[in-house]
Amino acid sequence: MRKKNLKGLLAACLSFSMVVTSFSVGGIGTKTAEAAEDDKTVFTEVLTPDQITLREKLPEKASNITEGESREVTIQGTGTKMTVKDNGTVRKELSSKWLAENEMGAGVNLGNTMEAVIPVDQKKDATPTDGETMWKQPVTTQEYFDALHSYGINTVRIPVAWSNADIDDGTYTLREEFLGRIEEIVNYALNEGMYVIVNDHWDNQWWGQFGACKKDADGNKVADEETRAAAWTRYESYWTQISERFKDYSDHLIFEGANEELGTRLNDAICLNGPAKGYAKPDNSGKDIVTLGGNLKTDELYEMTNKINQKFVDIVRSTGGNNTYRHLLIPGYDTDISKTVDDRYKMPTDIAENGKDKLFISVHYYTPWDFCGDGGTGTYTVGDQKATYEYFNQMKEKFSDNGYGIIIGECAVCNPAGVDASVTQWYNDTFTAAQQISAVPCLWETSQYFDRVECKQIYKDIADFYNTINQADGDATMTKISGGVPSNGDDSDVHFGDYVDKTLWKTKGLHAYITYQTPTWDYRNAYKPLRSLGKDEGSYQYIQAGGNEVTKENTKVTDVQITKDGEYTISLDGVDLSAANNYRMLGIATDIDYKTYKESGIKITNATMKVDGKEVTDAPFDLTVKEDNKYYTFMAVNAYAKEGEFFPLNELNDAEKLPVASKSIEFTFTVTGLDKVLQDIADGSYIDPETGKALNDDTPEISYGKYIDKSLWEKKGAHAYLMYQTASWDYRDAFKPQKKLAKDAHAFEYIRAAGNEAADTTKVQDVYFDKDGDYTVSIDGIDLSAANAFNMLGVATDIAWKTYPGVTVTAKSIKLDGKEVLKDSVLPPKTEENKNDYYTFMAIDKWADEGSHPLDDASANEELELPSQSIEITFTVSGLDQLLKDVANGTYIDPQTGKQIDPNAKPAESPAAPTQVPSASPSNVPSAVPSASAPAAKTTTPAAVTSAPSIVGPKVNATFTSGNYKYKVTKAATTAAKGTVKVVGLTKKGAKAKKLNVPATIKKQTAGYKVTAIGAKAFKGSKATAITLNKNIKTIPSAAFANCKKLKTLTVKAKLKKVAKKSFKGCKKKIKVKGASAKVRKANVKLLKKSGYKKFK
Repeated sequence: MRKKNLKGLLAACLSFSMVVTSFSVGGIGTKTAEAAEDDKTVFTEVLTPDQITLREKLPEKASNITEGESREVTIQGTGTKMTVKDNGTVRKELSSKWLAENEMGAGVNLGNTMEAVIPVDQKKDATPTDGETMWKQPVTTQEYFDALHSYGINTVRIPVAWSNADIDDGTYTLREEFLGRIEEIVNYALNEGMYVIVNDHWDNQWWGQFGACKKDADGNKVADEETRAAAWTRYESYWTQISERFKDYSDHLIFEGANEELGTRLNDAICLNGPAKGYAKPDNSGKDIVTLGGNLKTDELYEMTNKINQKFVDIVRSTGGNNTYRHLLIPGYDTDISKTVDDRYKMPTDIAENGKDKLFISVHYYTPWDFCGDGGTGTYTVGDQKATYEYFNQMKEKFSDNGYGIIIGECAVCNPAGVDASVTQWYNDTFTAAQQISAVPCLWETSQYFDRVECKQIYKDIADFYNTINQADGDATMTKISGGVPSNGDDSDVHFGDYVDKTLWKTKGLHAYITYQTPTWDYRNAYKPLRSLGKDEGSYQYIQAGGNEVTKENTKVTDVQITKDGEYTISLDGVDLSAANNYRMLGIATDIDYKTYKESGIKITNATMKVDGKEVTDAPFDLTVKEDNKYYTFMAVNAYAKEGEFFPLNELNDAEKLPVASKSIEFTFTVTGLDKVLQDIADGSYIDPETGKALNDDTPEISYGKYIDKSLWEKKGAHAYLMYQTASWDYRDAFKPQKKLAKDAHAFEYIRAAGNEAADTTKVQDVYFDKDGDYTVSIDGIDLSAANAFNMLGVATDIAWKTYPGVTVTAKSIKLDGKEVLKDSVLPPKTEENKNDYYTFMAIDKWADEGSHPLDDASANEELELPSQSIEITFTVSGLDQLLKDVANGTYIDPQTGKQIDPNAKPAESPAAPTQVPSASPSNVPSAVPSASAPAAKTTTPAAVTSAPSIVGPKVNATFTSGNYKYKVTKAATTAAKGTVKVVGLTKKGAKAKKLNVPATIKKQTAGYKVTAIGAKAFKGSKATAITLNKNIKTIPSAAFANCKKLKTLTVKAKLKKVAKKSFKGCKKKIKVKGASAKVRKANVKLLKKSGYKKFK
């Protein structure tokens, strides 16, 4: 995974039984659903063991353990004495591919643990376990690895931030105690006979030093050669020390040269000043901290990736010992499958004795992202299942078929509690596809699947899955099942004791409970909304007694809902606080806002208290309000009282004469002064502390960046803004209502640039639509220059396209850093297949058919220089008439609430249908016979009324196949005119054809179309030796003929206007150009050679 707190990126139920239906997807078999109507069918069934067909192949005994032999050692650096079993065996004859197929099985990551980054200013005094627990994971134990292995898991990947061990003195020396702690954890796994992968993982983004830049005197970004050279020194130093430390361990230990950093992240922005110079910008750092990204182009990034991977192999091999034959895991480009199978990515060369046999390739798999990613709440469909096999088949063809083993270093459904589809189905499909290509799938695990303290799985269906595929017997006694969507803003990430009555607490209104704190730090905290809690902080939902959390089995908790002035009783039965001699605090906590209702004079009087069943005072007493609490807390004891403050039981408590409970506490009390708050609850104006909104306000709470004009977005109606996503994952997402967002996901309200949230000083111009016409959206003060290309760029809106069809946007001008890069061009909207419910008009969309948006080719070819300061789009919008009428009369549906902006408004009545003009029949046409003595009179015959042409056939952006080709509709056909289509790909038949001739016209059902264009990658990988383009085709987009290795003849019947770079990349033969006149052929050859491929004649 990337940096732990990386925000979410951009981001349909039928139940059916599974059958094994073998069909081929690019060479590997898959399973599909019985009676699945289409690719959108969702998998919802939780698989049971008898439905799980996968079986992993595992060794009968581990080669690295000699039976009956172990030894006691003292780990250098930590001084820990431990039993180790690894015998140092290296099997020179075994290949990485063989290990993947026969011994490594399914793996797991020790995520968010040893790669958790210690802040730079804390490293010098930090211990290894300070880092290990920095991201709220427990200290790793041998028992946890025992538990992993009990489920048959035979591989563990240990991500490491080695810079934690480097005190930044310029020597890049790794401290012994950190090396020692990693060695301890490695031995936990080796003691179980498992395979262990150790890498360098994100590591506070120091990898950005490889592409480091500085500003010259003119403010231009130029290479910082000194920092780049230091990156190489650091890399070599780290891996030399790691290799030397572990050189005598067996071949069960595997080194991985990086995580996801080799690729676009070599341009990551790093600090140019401050304590974190050379690293990522720390959270909450001051405005004086300057960051800058790199300037390596994509070709250069591939070259750098290949060099780093080669250096990695050379370093490890040079250290000798078992490292001469150690299996090495080589990171793919961005660990992205599509980018790693690119011809520019090269596997490094190993020593001759090893050949390819000791090298694995690493990629990661989180597809589909809305289902698999951080905070995912999406679905998993038949189409997604097919995509998995298609992706993995690409890896098979380039790597497995060529002798390399494959490790899917990370793959997961990261939010198993929140997704709305079958998690077990995804794992069964993904792990099965992995097995078929000789790949080891490693679950990305950060305690969302395994309880590392209890050392067992959290979900029964997942425990059953691992036990089944590995024929193991790990603990499966738990009952919780994965899947299920939490509501926005709920308490799903808060630890809720099962002893608390959640039904009572989710009932809107007022609540009260016993709060306490002892000197031995047993406690139940005063009230704080769950949304405001820090990680691992407790409020009413957590109770600790006797040094541990209480349990449902031994503790009865009686909290109350307050519905009127009067008497109430609250209690805790089953709490042992007797290790303490007195209390620090004791009283009655409520969720009533003190500041809001201070003038109401709410009081608690006539209180009695029982400890272990006995009253502690002779007479009732009144409790005192703790005035520094945000919510009313009435205290009997407050050891932190200021001078002059009175709390009724303080004197008894100070004298240690107030009994401390060994079993129970009970308060009976009278509350008064609730008239105002109860009235507010009745009329809905009461502010619910858990949401921060009035009870009658169902608008989702939005956490706006300070750069957003909140008043503009709170104005009811339609809005637009500039959205983008770069190849380095800076972004402003397309619109989605806040109520539908997963945790940490965003829409218009969050902007990321240079790897961090945009600064408060960033200027953002969004717009509110009040008419058809011209508008400008912009962002000033964002640095996206670390990327070489946009993945997406356009104008996003909150207009529901199904409700308001026909809205169009034309870009009058797009400027990057003030330089115009596009003018007067229609921006196509994203379509239903892209899962956008709201209009987003795109200038660039990498994820759609390449070349279908006006700047697609320029971005793909890296001809656009990404901005270091600003983006501006001026555009014309039309088609808003109905929307504006709905806003005016109050019937417009607010996407944030799903309700009319005026709940009392009624839709305007439809206007009466126009009176039809009479048809021009002989009975009503005036006589036109002239008299002999007069000139002929002019007569006018009314035109016959005809209905408007209607659309026939597929709509715009729909795709269909015909013959050898896949087509996409670019203009709909009507009853009056042909439409237009472009070729976007080949059918299976077309992909195998030796000759291809693109027709000038085609028919689909009753609709006729002109074939006017070809799309990017339209003929990619074609086996044809001859291809003919019709006279309508005058442009050749990026990668249109990529990898057409057998192509010898290209017939072009028109004079070409544009040929994109790399459109013939990967072709091998000399290509003879035919068609048109000799003069036109000559011009076409000249233009074709500008693609970068020179073998035209």
